[in-house]
Amino acid sequence: MLLTILQLLLLLASSFVALTIVLIIKKQFGIPLLAILTIAFTLLGIILMLLTLELELKGIVRIFLIIAGISPIAMLISVILHNTISTLITKHSDKQYEDAVFLILGVFVFPSVFVISDIASIILVARILFS
Repeated sequence: MLLTILQLLLLLASSFVALTIVLIIKKQFGIPLLAILTIAFTLLGIILMLLTLELELKGIVRIFLIIAGISPIAMLISVILHNTISTLITKHSDKQYEDAVFLILGVFVFPSVFVISDIASIILVARILFS
């Protein structure tokens, strides 16, 4: 029961961090704060995934919690791959080339997957807690 409450708190905290990242990008505060929030968001995803694997939940709740934990990690990896590939191709070629696949994955797809799985997980875990 304690792990379920902790997971609910982690889901709420990761939702807050994701919302804060969006607000910072809109207002363009600064790179150091954005980096700190991104690292915190990724660490919350890792902790959420580890707690989900330790807890013996079954069914769709477990799937949504694992997806909510993997999404922040995948976002960070996609953004790093996008920047690395774009830099390498630009250095070794005369053309300006942007790798759109990893950018679209890291900026649009994985955040959308996170929001959907996060909301579904919060609803399902709350249903377990209060039933």
